[in-house]
Amino acid sequence: MEEFTDLRIYVSLLIRSWKLILGGMLLAAITAFAASSVMKPTYEATAVIVGTSPRDLVQFDPRFETIESNLSGQPLDAYPEIATSDQLLQNLLSSLEFSLQDIDAVEGLRKIVEAESGRDPSLIRLTVRFHNPRQATALVNQWAGLFLARVNELYYDQGGRQVEFFTNQLAAAEAELAETEQALVEFQGSNRATTIKNQLNSLNQSQVTHLANQRSARFLIQDVQALRDQLAAQSGSADVTFADQLTALSLQIKAFSAQLSLPLQLQLNDADVLTRRSRDEQTAFLDDLIQSLEALVVESGEQLLELEPQILLLQQEHQQAIVESERLKRDRNVAAETYLSLARKVEEEQITAQDSTNGMMLASRAVVPQKPVGSRKLVNTVLATVVAGMLAVGVVFALEWWYADVDMAQMTAVRYPVNGRSRNGKRVEQKERALETESGD
Repeated sequence: MEEFTDLRIYVSLLIRSWKLILGGMLLAAITAFAASSVMKPTYEATAVIVGTSPRDLVQFDPRFETIESNLSGQPLDAYPEIATSDQLLQNLLSSLEFSLQDIDAVEGLRKIVEAESGRDPSLIRLTVRFHNPRQATALVNQWAGLFLARVNELYYDQGGRQVEFFTNQLAAAEAELAETEQALVEFQGSNRATTIKNQLNSLNQSQVTHLANQRSARFLIQDVQALRDQLAAQSGSADVTFADQLTALSLQIKAFSAQLSLPLQLQLNDADVLTRRSRDEQTAFLDDLIQSLEALVVESGEQLLELEPQILLLQQEHQQAIVESERLKRDRNVAAETYLSLARKVEEEQITAQDSTNGMMLASRAVVPQKPVGSRKLVNTVLATVVAGMLAVGVVFALEWWYADVDMAQMTAVRYPVNGRSRNGKRVEQKERALETESGD
């Protein structure tokens, strides 16, 4: 058989205990009504603050990226905590022109103030509950003013901290620009890049000339050697032919008049000769010419060896001067760009700081409340009555459960007596007859 609970037992118990329950509820109602009558009425004053975004964005220099603030998220979620922070509440207490009764510290002030976000995250509601309606209104309006100043200073730079920061940076950039310009001017006063370049060009031209002379001398040596070999291979007369004489003359002119640009014209009759030299004399002359040309080659080589270290040294000095000049110009250009960018940014921040439509604004000031929000006598009385009734019912059930356990123990002692004697047998028998009667009903 399934076990079931008979609720009539509990209803019967409540009916038998109606005096206790009703008395507890009545006592609680009287107590709550009396306490509510003694308590001072509480008035509520509310100020509403709204966050706004700027309609226009001032940006003179695109190299400074502006981060848009999101009014649907942070930092709006942090505003209620800022509003109830210790520093702000302490400033609020210090700025009041009147004294709050029984409130002289931040802990007491925090009990009567409340800051919460509205349905729209851009709305912040500041509420003060106090027994004096005028003081509550003045307190919440003063609180709203301090909160607006603090938030706009922290997040929207309406305190001018950004302007001051960029102004200081601009002054430092201006000093840096003046320093780099002065360094460039001083360097140009001792810059030998042009002089070194001219000297280097002169040495390069001399090197080219010696190389050309050396090359021409080698070619002439080959031509003179070829003419000498030709004379040595000839047989017959010991005199030199007209053609060989003319060739030797041409080679001699090339060797010692290489820079001569005037045309050479010879007018000779058939009987005329250029020289009366014999073949041996002409051969000796050509040998001397070869030796002179070889000496010219050696001398040009020595000149080239002397010019090379001079050219390398001048190239190094010229490059050092160029590098130093480029470095100073680069520093000057960077300093100038930084100065111009910061100058534009200072203008932007000065304009933005004067924009009163950006940031948190007071949407609604609190007015003096006419009706109190507490103490509510009727509400408190009804609530106390309900709570007292529930407690009384709980006490009745607890007592019944306690006595039931005690009676069960006594019944067990009767059925199983100790030393042949029962304890409180009469009460147990009455309890058993009562239970049997209830079971029969």
